[in-house]
Amino acid sequence: MVMTKQICCIAAVLLLLSTQTWAAVSAFVDRNPVALDESLTLTIESDGGGDAPDFSLLKNDFDLLGQSSNTSLQIINGQVSRKQQWQVQLMAKHAGEIQIPAFAVGAEKSQPLLLNVTAGANPQQAQQSDDIFIEVSAGSKNVYVQQQLLYTVKLYFSLSMAEGNTLSEPKVTGGDAIVVKLGDNRQYQTTVNGRRYGVMEQQYALYPQKSGALTIEPLVFDGNVVEQGRNGGSFFDPFNQTTRHVRLRSKAVKFEVQPMPAGITAHWLPAHNVQLLEQWSEEPPKFVVGEPITRTLAVMADGLTAAQLPVVGHDLPAGLKSYPDQPQLKDTKDAKGVTGLRQDKIALIPTQPGPLTLPAIELTWWNTDKKQLEKARLPERTVTVAAGSGMVAPPANSVTSQPQMADQIVSNDTSTLADVAKLTNFTTTAGWWPWLALVFGIAWLITLIAWWRRGAVVKSVMTNTTATDQQRLQPLELQLRKACQQNNAIQSKAALLTWAKARWPQQPPVSLPAIAKLSSAPLADAISALDRALYADGDTTWQGQQLWQTFEQHKPTDEVAGKTNAAGLEPLYRA
Repeated sequence: MVMTKQICCIAAVLLLLSTQTWAAVSAFVDRNPVALDESLTLTIESDGGGDAPDFSLLKNDFDLLGQSSNTSLQIINGQVSRKQQWQVQLMAKHAGEIQIPAFAVGAEKSQPLLLNVTAGANPQQAQQSDDIFIEVSAGSKNVYVQQQLLYTVKLYFSLSMAEGNTLSEPKVTGGDAIVVKLGDNRQYQTTVNGRRYGVMEQQYALYPQKSGALTIEPLVFDGNVVEQGRNGGSFFDPFNQTTRHVRLRSKAVKFEVQPMPAGITAHWLPAHNVQLLEQWSEEPPKFVVGEPITRTLAVMADGLTAAQLPVVGHDLPAGLKSYPDQPQLKDTKDAKGVTGLRQDKIALIPTQPGPLTLPAIELTWWNTDKKQLEKARLPERTVTVAAGSGMVAPPANSVTSQPQMADQIVSNDTSTLADVAKLTNFTTTAGWWPWLALVFGIAWLITLIAWWRRGAVVKSVMTNTTATDQQRLQPLELQLRKACQQNNAIQSKAALLTWAKARWPQQPPVSLPAIAKLSSAPLADAISALDRALYADGDTTWQGQQLWQTFEQHKPTDEVAGKTNAAGLEPLYRA
């Protein structure tokens, strides 16, 4: 009997719900007026039911941040009431009076609303009483082209932060700049006028590539904060928290980029400090004919990336053969900015014994603190090359030894037997013929063996060099292709210079015009087009596909590679 009564009650409720007439649909907001960049909640409520309202009608004037819905059912004195709510979080796109349109639920519509959106205070002029605000700061407002500019962003908050917070990256207008993020953000606490704030700090290093006025556009923070005192969690349900969406904008930062000072012809290196370092595979270094020894040259610069640093130490004296390895580039990032390190390892093989002088190495750079040119220097080094194993060292006096002189005579077809007898101090008696034949035989045998060994070694070296060069150049060509496909002129130039240094290690070109001189006409024209795009005063749209296709078809051959490199130093980018 009890079960029958329960079934009847449920049936009555369902009958009432099915015959429920549509009641009025209402709409209301939780805040009016509201400041720009502050969120509000729009609620559409119906006493009946139906499909969700079409909130896409709001997209012209608002950003839609999130939606939710809930349904409640009450039975009081046998009367059944049902309410359904749809809520959407909004943020106005502009200030002024904005009309929220009517929304249809079933056969009924809500009344339109008029929302007043105020411009609000400048977020950068935040008072100490604000719960959350942004501060941005830059180092020197007057920097040189390619000089490091430190840019710091600090988000202050005194409320609990919910998940889903984002902060935009710096964007530069008015010119081109490379932006480097200096590690992850730091979090700490501070006190401002007696009020405790949590701080999230992020630093960036910017490298402007052109002179003139540049602007760092305002950064935008989108986040959710936990409301205090509004439907907060209770002791039994501490996680039932109400969050509010917040959007903040920082101020714009304007600065002036100075061109490279006039009269500078060396590689342009604006930095706080530059050092030249040297290391040998063994200390002190020992030079022996035919035996390789590795010299490592390092350039370290505070305020520059490793990609901006040039190769040094490529001027070597006669009597040394060099075989450079791939450079190692490394950037170290901290609160003071970027420290670039470039390491070049070079295998040196002496070809003749005796004294040898390695010239001094100098690198001119611009001190951004003192505003003057300075030089980093490694002094010259004089060494003595020892004779290799199996090699006969020359005698102390200047007289040529008898075996050496015999070799010279064998190679001279006009020499007479009398000359041979005179130069070898043999007497013309009946017993000198066997000795002369022995000398001729030994000399001929030595010459034959030397010629055979030299041919085999040269052939082996040529084969290995060709294979090694191909393996070394292939990844560099892939880097060039990737940069060209992305239409990135700056990275294309860097990749092309790195490839050229590996292609011509003896006399590496250090500029695009220098590479063009070593290339055929089609490739030279494509490289010149890249050079003009980089140095053009106005914005240009450069397409890298043409350079890559031309490079694939007209890469410099061995014949072209043998030409004299007349490359001269020039800055990585002109002002």
